Amino acid sequence: MARKTDKRENRIDAMFARLRKEKRTAFATFTVGGDPTFEESLARLKTFVKAGIDLIEIGYPFSDPILDGATIQKANRRALAAGGNLSKTFELCTAFRKEDDTTPLVLMGYANPIIALGYERFAQKAAEAGIDGIIAADLPLREAGDLLKALARHGL
Repeated sequence: MARKTDKRENRIDAMFARLRKEKRTAFATFTVGGDPTFEESLARLKTFVKAGIDLIEIGYPFSDPILDGATIQKANRRALAAGGNLSKTFELCTAFRKEDDTTPLVLMGYANPIIALGYERFAQKAAEAGIDGIIAADLPLREAGDLLKALARHGL
């Protein structure tokens, strides 16, 4: 079981500080939330931590993941078929946080669902779910100012 972290402490910074002391690099992985089911996805997250993963990137299912390769596209289709979406991925992260308040979670996906939800609401829900960082693969930094401000207001 992962150790507890002060909720005010940035989990990503805390992880890198710990790894520096241990003189090792981070071991990170990626998975699509809800693939193949919510329950199996949650079990996978817990298994990652038990296996020594330091940081988990979680993709939220998206209907047109054009920046991803065939394997991740298939994972998105399976997750969508099982009812996965951005909201369910927030629920998945919330469920994971009930047992692990240390392992950094980075939400990865596409801008359309973020824009549809609204930057402020998205940032609020991400923070409430225990997410530590965001990768919006198709949102250029020069266009991300409003999102970055909303994320910062919520500690992300």
